[in-house]
Amino acid sequence: DRPPAALILEGIRRHYDSARQDAVLANLGNLPLRLSHDPVLRLQEMTSDPVELAFIRSINGTTRLPAIFAGAGIARDKARLLLVALCESGMIEAVEGPARRRSAAPPTPPPSTTASESRSQGSGSGPYEGVQLSLVAMALRTQSPFWALGVEPDASLAEVDRAYETLARRFHADRYRNASEDERRIAREIFERLGQAHRVLRDPAGRRAHAHGAKTEKNEENAAEARPPSPRRKSSDSSVSGAISGSFSTGDSLPPAAVRAIYDAGLEHLRARRHHEAVEAFRQAARLAPGEANFRAALGWALFREAPADARAGRAALAELRRALQIDAKNRPAMQYLAQLYEQTAQPDLAIKELEKILALDPSASEAADELRRLREER
Repeated sequence: DRPPAALILEGIRRHYDSARQDAVLANLGNLPLRLSHDPVLRLQEMTSDPVELAFIRSINGTTRLPAIFAGAGIARDKARLLLVALCESGMIEAVEGPARRRSAAPPTPPPSTTASESRSQGSGSGPYEGVQLSLVAMALRTQSPFWALGVEPDASLAEVDRAYETLARRFHADRYRNASEDERRIAREIFERLGQAHRVLRDPAGRRAHAHGAKTEKNEENAAEARPPSPRRKSSDSSVSGAISGSFSTGDSLPPAAVRAIYDAGLEHLRARRHHEAVEAFRQAARLAPGEANFRAALGWALFREAPADARAGRAALAELRRALQIDAKNRPAMQYLAQLYEQTAQPDLAIKELEKILALDPSASEAADELRRLREER
């Protein structure tokens, strides 16, 4: 039940004598040491002890072995065991060793200075399972690098590194070593997508491109605030990013922003007329946030569009749309979808009533006014 790096540490504690430990440390030479460039190695779970975690994260590429021992903050023999285990597990490297052959230096995670901070950056809650894991992956497929890591477009490199380290640890292979093959595969995808987002945001050109896109989407969304919600992608603004980054420790449910991302993915499917995929996405979103009227309304419309000639699908769609209006009697999407459903099922009088309700709430709704005028002329 223990991660590989933790087993390595225990094996060294039991079986490496002083001579063998010296031999391992001698391989590091007299060079500054840092945590591995490779996040798969760097983010292994070796210990959950907050003091030991703080020591490990203090290895930042600026100090050599003597200075590391001098400033360890823990007993020398314990620091020695950890350093040997870090070396044997590939978690540390000499700065002028393997790193010299790489084109870019890896980020150095900030050292933890308190036990509470170390604990917050440790293993945290248990890994996601089943559908929750799939939904996190789906959310990341549709969002920007800023959203993925939960940072603002003007975040510093240190903030980007810190956000990445925190999130990537939660989807490291160590945490899913006892999961099913499918769950390990999805966790690996999430880990890789977080790594990709991290690389993009550390690259000035990549960051500028995505920052411009985020700003454009934000401006478009602000301009559309007064209009009825329509199938469009939600902006990847910093408040959404912060919600997912700050809520990953819940363990019991997805953070609200991740659920919203599932809904946004459903809107994209709906816009592309992938109605079955839209139904699945909206159904998951509505299950995770049963009090969201927009999610219920979208599910109802997708159910109808998936099988417009199926009476059972029509009844299920009506039930979801009415449930949305029970949650929010003034929900515009539900009214719009109802009007469209009634019109497409040859019930113009009911469609007219829904359009009249929309105009009573918002006399400036020009699309609803045009549609109402057309239906009255045809009647």
